[in-house]
Amino acid sequence: MIRPILLSSMLALLGACIIEEGPEGPVCGNGYCEAGETSGNCPSDCKTPPPPPGRSITCQHFADFNQNCTPNCDATWSCDASYDSLPADDQYDLDYCSDCLVDNLANGICADCQDPYVGSCQAFLEDLLGVDCW
Repeated sequence: MIRPILLSSMLALLGACIIEEGPEGPVCGNGYCEAGETSGNCPSDCKTPPPPPGRSITCQHFADFNQNCTPNCDATWSCDASYDSLPADDQYDLDYCSDCLVDNLANGICADCQDPYVGSCQAFLEDLLGVDCW
């Protein structure tokens, strides 16, 4: 026979084990940049990317890579003439890809890079230029 005190103690313990669901939606401060969070409304989770190096540095890197790695490319696209009219996201990706490609060139290789947002820099530049230079 189960004593009433023991039974009530067991029920109290079982009641304490109920799993509570967390809050719905993003939680600022949990270390994850979730949907709905930005660097503006939750800087602890969503870090602001560094500012892009700008047109002059990016276009010089782009030209250096093209001159050394794709000298026969017949792209009529001009970085200097077009950079400022690109959407900010494309400017950032062009900055990243140009820096990465020129770093590869400094190491003696003409190779593709992987951008965290667009994936293959080669594919991104092909879309941007409208021609396959590789």
